Amino acid sequence: MTLSLSHFSARARFLTAGRAAILAVAALSAAPAMAQSGYSVTLTNAPAEAKIMAGGTVFVCKGADCTARETGSSPLRVCTALAKETGPVAAFSFAGKAFDEAKLAKCNANAAG
Repeated sequence: MTLSLSHFSARARFLTAGRAAILAVAALSAAPAMAQSGYSVTLTNAPAEAKIMAGGTVFVCKGADCTARETGSSPLRVCTALAKETGPVAAFSFAGKAFDEAKLAKCNANAAG
């Protein structure tokens, strides 16, 4: 049996495409884990700016929904700083865990506005 160069070329393309597909699936499956490691917030009122700095944390907002990367500060401290800057926070979660009503009340105790 004689194999031609085109046979090897086709096989190489197939293997390369397979590796690319595996890498794409791995990247997509890691995305939710990365998204859950930070802050996810819903504000009572949409801010005027798409980016907000509060308590040393930069939040990126689309309407009233904002996200930020994890910082060294406690989630309650970050939430409180955000509420002082923007007004009441309707929902706040960190690493995929939402604040309960008591924690949200503490967050909003000194909210702007």
